[in-house]
Amino acid sequence: MTPCNRQTLNDNWAQVGIPKALLDELISTGVLTGDQCRCLNSIAKNVMWESLLNTSVKVV
Repeated sequence: MTPCNRQTLNDNWAQVGIPKALLDELISTGVLTGDQCRCLNSIAKNVMWESLLNTSVKVV
């Protein structure tokens, strides 16, 4: 994971706070992919991992 710093968060990135359920839905439906996420806090990391694991189980 890329460390969060001023260089990482340049003019091309916006930080937002969204509910965990919405983050899960966005990842699970493929609207948001893991490579599009940067500088996640521990809650967002957990949601992302759970969503990606659940999605991979559904695909297999």
